[in-house]
Amino acid sequence: MRCELCGSDPRRILLLPLQRTDGRLYTYACEECAKESSAFCYIHGRIHQGFSDGSTACLFCVEEMVEVRKPYALGIWSNLLKILSPTDKEWLTSAYELGSIVTGDSEEITILRFIVCKALRTRRTPEEVLREMDAGHSVTSILL
Repeated sequence: MRCELCGSDPRRILLLPLQRTDGRLYTYACEECAKESSAFCYIHGRIHQGFSDGSTACLFCVEEMVEVRKPYALGIWSNLLKILSPTDKEWLTSAYELGSIVTGDSEEITILRFIVCKALRTRRTPEEVLREMDAGHSVTSILL
């Protein structure tokens, strides 16, 4: 199998979550091309997780950011409940119930993880994502 980025035929091929022009959400790459791609985390030396919108994020970076912000999770959750419409609250509740099944975390930590993940996927801070949610009174920015 060949690297779809440089054309080499390496012994080891990696699957990158990089969208292709043909619509595929993945790219076959050699190690060198993978390390040079936007879907590689230099901090953790790992390939990012891909998302259906074509964005990527390092799950190890997500978890580190969540850990640092855990003391603020309940406050974030409480503030969101104050500003969101009943429909958005219901949508967010469904999302965190599914997320909590996977992680075993509380609702506020699960929502924090959504926010942090969206921030990393869009190259912003979690605080910027929260400001966007606050300004729009909507959860669409983290759930879509």
